[in-house]
Amino acid sequence: MEIDVSEFAVNITLLVTLPLAVFFGVCFGLVVNRYLIVAYSNRSDANTQPTFPSRWGKHILSWKGLLILCFIFILNFLMDEGRTNYYQSVVGGVVPGLEIERTDSVKFMTLKYLIENKNPHAINSLIDFINNKGNGDLIRHAIYALAHYPDNPDAIHTLSNILYHGQYFFFQLEAAQALADSGDVKGIDTLLEAMQPKSGLAVFSSVFAIFKEKMPAEMEVYLRTIQEDESQIEMAIKWYKKNRDKLKWQEKNKRYFLYGD
Repeated sequence: MEIDVSEFAVNITLLVTLPLAVFFGVCFGLVVNRYLIVAYSNRSDANTQPTFPSRWGKHILSWKGLLILCFIFILNFLMDEGRTNYYQSVVGGVVPGLEIERTDSVKFMTLKYLIENKNPHAINSLIDFINNKGNGDLIRHAIYALAHYPDNPDAIHTLSNILYHGQYFFFQLEAAQALADSGDVKGIDTLLEAMQPKSGLAVFSSVFAIFKEKMPAEMEVYLRTIQEDESQIEMAIKWYKKNRDKLKWQEKNKRYFLYGD
């Protein structure tokens, strides 16, 4: 299944960029064209009345003009690189790329960077980003990013809180998977505690699915130790079988998010 990432596109539509590109392209082409007509005319410069476009074309195609164009291009490139590095940096415990006013494309890029490049100082920004309840897909990736900090109690506590009190079921499922992926002892203990039918079907099913998918051996051992309502377990098994393909899609989604494959 293809992953739709159109929502992460830059928030400037072709209705704006295309007309502007055509307008400036025509203007630039007219200036260069007029200059070339005058420059390669059989008439001498003294007998040729240079027009406004041809004069500008002469300046643009001179070595000074080309140098200025190169400078503008290099400056734009450096500013773009500097802006990207600023978004992905941690300034006073805050990640600028995760601030509310940033576009989804910037947040998407920043989350991907934080997943690939672990930075303990970014944890508070990730937690605040999750608590702000913005774009659901971005929050899922932020939850996944917290799994990369298993030695941080705040990260594990946040994931545990999402597991029990997540706004949506797929947040709970993502939190359960993040706790399993973290490998943290407290995280696994949280999953074991949640593996009780009294936790509620959403929580129980989330943890059941992760155990079944990630740790089948531990799952079988644990199921033998609990003495609870077996009907709840049967419901979770039915849920797991029904949503197995969705779990595999989520794994593919993460690979696409990180590596584009």
